[in-house]
Amino acid sequence: MATMSSKDLQDLKVLPTGTCFDDALFLWAIFTKNTRAIPCYLVHGICLHADGTPYSHAWVERVDLCIFSGIMQGEKMAFEVPQPEFYDYFKVTDDVTKYSTEDFLLFEDLHERKAGPWEERYIALTTDGKAGAASKA
Repeated sequence: MATMSSKDLQDLKVLPTGTCFDDALFLWAIFTKNTRAIPCYLVHGICLHADGTPYSHAWVERVDLCIFSGIMQGEKMAFEVPQPEFYDYFKVTDDVTKYSTEDFLLFEDLHERKAGPWEERYIALTTDGKAGAASKA
């Protein structure tokens, strides 16, 4: 997985998967298992569409990179973008929750092992409690 800029994402026409909460949990599990020495967080947050409409989104953060899944040329793949560019590209608001391994275990247990979102403010901005609302991005 190569680190990309936000301009690369735009030029390559990376599209949303519509399953960002599931995707982020999968990526987080891989990074947490394989790189335990580097802190890795599962992140749920509120982003803004181009028209200013808020939506819930999920991704992974480690060090100064954000990792997420997208669709490029019909294939789902993982992308890595420097955090400031990711936050700017997705218009991430200040409403972000970073879950550590311990946080995740608590929330997963409380919410019947669903990938998320777990908190009402994020659930409210999804389609049927899933990440489908991000597909407008």
